[in-house]
Amino acid sequence: MMLLNDLLRGLDIMVLDGNLNRPVAGLTYDVRRVNPGMVYCALPGSNNDGHEYIEQAIERGAIGIVCERNGMIRQRAAKIQVRHSRHTLAQLSARIHQHPQRKLQIIGVTGGNTRAGVAFLLKQILEQTGGPTGLISSTRCEIGSRLLPGLTPQAESLDYQQLLADAVRAGMRSCVIEIEPDSIGPQRAGELGFDLMVVAQGYDHTHELNANRFVERLVRSGRKTLLPTVLGLDDAFGRHLRSGEQLFVQRTYGLSERAQVRALNLELLRDGTRFQVRTGGKQYPCPTQLVGRHSVQDALAAIAGAEALGATSEECMRVIGRLNAPGMLQPLRRAAGWSIFVDGAKTPSDLRRVLATLRELGPHRLITVLGCAGGSTPEHCEVMGRVTAEASDISFITSDNPRYQSPHALAMQVLRGYATRRNDGARIELNREAAILSAIKMAQPRDIVLIAGKGPAASQEIAGTIAPFDDLEQARESVQRIRISTTALMTQPSIRRTETPSFYRVEQN
Repeated sequence: MMLLNDLLRGLDIMVLDGNLNRPVAGLTYDVRRVNPGMVYCALPGSNNDGHEYIEQAIERGAIGIVCERNGMIRQRAAKIQVRHSRHTLAQLSARIHQHPQRKLQIIGVTGGNTRAGVAFLLKQILEQTGGPTGLISSTRCEIGSRLLPGLTPQAESLDYQQLLADAVRAGMRSCVIEIEPDSIGPQRAGELGFDLMVVAQGYDHTHELNANRFVERLVRSGRKTLLPTVLGLDDAFGRHLRSGEQLFVQRTYGLSERAQVRALNLELLRDGTRFQVRTGGKQYPCPTQLVGRHSVQDALAAIAGAEALGATSEECMRVIGRLNAPGMLQPLRRAAGWSIFVDGAKTPSDLRRVLATLRELGPHRLITVLGCAGGSTPEHCEVMGRVTAEASDISFITSDNPRYQSPHALAMQVLRGYATRRNDGARIELNREAAILSAIKMAQPRDIVLIAGKGPAASQEIAGTIAPFDDLEQARESVQRIRISTTALMTQPSIRRTETPSFYRVEQN
């Protein structure tokens, strides 16, 4: 077991006071996880400052406290005052886990909101063409045979290092890490040392200053001086990065004629997409289960990333046709001429993109089930309402993991935004199960039903209670219930009555 003195050796420490000749049992930044013998790292925060829990950490048995602020700490724990405790946590995390990132090939996927899907596709291709590969993403983590919850946006360097250490122990050769652009660098994810970075399309770089900061973080995050990068050329951000001289662009992808890995002859279907991939001077047929133009771009990103790591084009084509990614647009097989799709769209840009994709499939009507999760601001909810009003024919506004917030208040905020665009076609049904059932009941031939928000998440949290709830399974059950009900009506001689849904009429602002 490592001594505290050995763990701290060589770090930039401003004040060091206390007994350092003690074995370290572990490291944490969450006071609830402090056990005797551990080092507690107090991280600053606007809503929740770890410095407020230092005394509690000591009471729980912490032997060392990493902090930024000056102040007395009882001698039961060593005081380790540093300039940036989050940066120090990254250094300590790598040390206590014996630098697992040095024993793995680390591939990052960053950029737009589809990066989780790209990461999953790339992981599957690498595993089937190159050997055991781990996955760390916001959707879920895969380490060998273990499926673990995805990392939240609040994840710290310690969380990444713990998973990488698990990957080393499980015999992984490489690991694909989905990472938010703002998390790249030592302040959040730590110095992971990427061997390749794939940039998913759709990153919203509002100002050139933000783009330049992104490039600076990207350049410093590589294992070597020049970080090999894979870029999409279908959006302005990718073209902006391509025009610079700071990045080593190893592959480009997209629908653009200038892309090295390019899609041709797209045929958009409700149960998949057919297209050809042109790469390395050759052209390959590529029928996939992935739905929509943006899913094709994600597939191209994964293919380009795998090729950059040494996979052949033939190997990539054999694999990609069998894949679908959690959180991406997933179809439920067609029934009675209409289709159901489940997608993890939680932001206005995601919802707008998915609705535009489904419009390309030529539905008679587009029926959307959506809600906003707990923690959403009124502004966010209102924009979601405006997007569905503009792009959907009928909208069921429901709950989506409201947590401790009022589901009714969240729904009314969505409805308020909806009302700025339309005064018809919206219905509030706070019971998500009932909303899904009602939407599917309403579907007619050539209609498309979109269930948006939760995506692959298998639970729903309401008022502190977490209950199993899977949108795709709920849709299947709803279809089955409707079939049973229809069969019963057809076998019984009775008068049929058609229920007319009670839609909210809302006044425009």
